[in-house]
Amino acid sequence: MFVLSKIKDNVRIPPANFNLKKAEALMLEINRKFANRVVHNVGLCIRLFDILEAGEPFVLPNDGSTYTRVVFRMVVFRPYIGEVLIGKIRHSSAEGITGEVPFNICGPVGRQSDCRLLLVTLGFFDDIQIPASNFQEGTAL
Repeated sequence: MFVLSKIKDNVRIPPANFNLKKAEALMLEINRKFANRVVHNVGLCIRLFDILEAGEPFVLPNDGSTYTRVVFRMVVFRPYIGEVLIGKIRHSSAEGITGEVPFNICGPVGRQSDCRLLLVTLGFFDDIQIPASNFQEGTAL
C-alpha cells in the first residue's frame, strides 16, 4: 500500500528561503510541491522520505530563485491490483451519482448519471471510485 518512490526533479528555492540551510530549504520545497498530490504513474505522494542527491544550485535569467537538480525518495500511497483495503462507503446510489464527481470515469461530462459506482474513503484519501463493472458477483447498490 505504501511504497518508496525515487523521483528526480529540479527544485526551485525562492529568495525568501535563502536564510535556511540548503537541505532544509530543499525539504520544505519538495514537500510543498509533491505532498498530498497524485503524480501520474507514481501514486499519491504523502511526504519526503530522504534526499539521495542534490546538485549545485543554478540561477535562470530574470529569476532570483535558485534551481537544484535533486534525486529523492517519497512515501507514496500506491495500492497494487488485487490488494484488499478497508474503507467506508461515502456514497452509493442505484440511480447513479449525485453531486460533483472528482474524476470522470463514466464517460463524457454531463453523462455521469449513466454511471453506477461507489465512492469510498480511506480516511486520508477520499476520491476512490469503484465502478459497478468492478463489483464482486452478487453485489447490488
